[in-house]
Amino acid sequence: MAGKQIVNPQSIINSSLGMEIALFAGRTIPNAIGYPLTRIIAQIIAWQKKTAMVAAVRGNQWVVRGEALSQQALDDSVREVFRLQARCLFDFFHNINRPQKVLELFQFTPTFQKVFDERLEGKQGALFLLPHLSAFDLGGYAIAMCGLHLQILSVPQLNSGYNWQNRVRQQQGLEVTPASPSALHQARLRLEQGGTVLTGLDRPNPGSNYKPLFFGHPAALPVFYVRLAINTHVPIYIVAVIAQADGASYLIDASEPITMVPNPDPHQEIIQNAEAVLRRGEAFIRSHPEQWAMFFPVWPDLLVNPT
Repeated sequence: MAGKQIVNPQSIINSSLGMEIALFAGRTIPNAIGYPLTRIIAQIIAWQKKTAMVAAVRGNQWVVRGEALSQQALDDSVREVFRLQARCLFDFFHNINRPQKVLELFQFTPTFQKVFDERLEGKQGALFLLPHLSAFDLGGYAIAMCGLHLQILSVPQLNSGYNWQNRVRQQQGLEVTPASPSALHQARLRLEQGGTVLTGLDRPNPGSNYKPLFFGHPAALPVFYVRLAINTHVPIYIVAVIAQADGASYLIDASEPITMVPNPDPHQEIIQNAEAVLRRGEAFIRSHPEQWAMFFPVWPDLLVNPT
């Protein structure tokens, strides 16, 4: 059964119907039932090693855990990723219409609190880059609920599930703009006026001409934020949402500010600055690899060879 494909979970999860079902279940199922149910669902998904989603998680976990896991250790790490992310998704759907509960779920570290307070002052714009760690989506909502107005740059080519997610975000008062020339222009104006723009750090962009090193290997990841930060003279912060050991709360942390360094070679300018940013992201992911919910292959050409 371990290698047998029962269903295609990614096609279901990424559909609008799948999102509607998840939202209905999240609203109506209490925690006492929902959390054990997420464990069962996660186990079923993790069993299906031949699906693209599980294969992607296996490859990603293999790299970020040092490329030296045994077969059993890799299986265990993949199962833990799906278990934790299923729980985070339940928290998202269960609490998205319970703003007070969302605020109770999240705490800021002193580092992020300082960054947050500076952004409220509006003296200088900032780019927040989020790795896909634990409840990153709900964390962005919590930041906005605490009073920080954000423009969220989402992936440009959306399926029905992503479109549905964006509609839910907008219903909660979030400003979501799929990446496009007009959205980037809007982001530039916001940053120049002292505002804050949030986007993802680590979702693969297979068509990119840039492949900065990420965990020691070239990876086709977004790099547009480098030029955006250079043109607007704003710092970049890695903002990470970390699930706590109690299983009932999340911590939002931030890196120190990352300032872009000019280079006369335009290509090298992008690469060197992107790698400086990605190194800060690596630190958060390396500290919590089981929480890295990246379901697309970041290094599709690397072979996974469990020892």
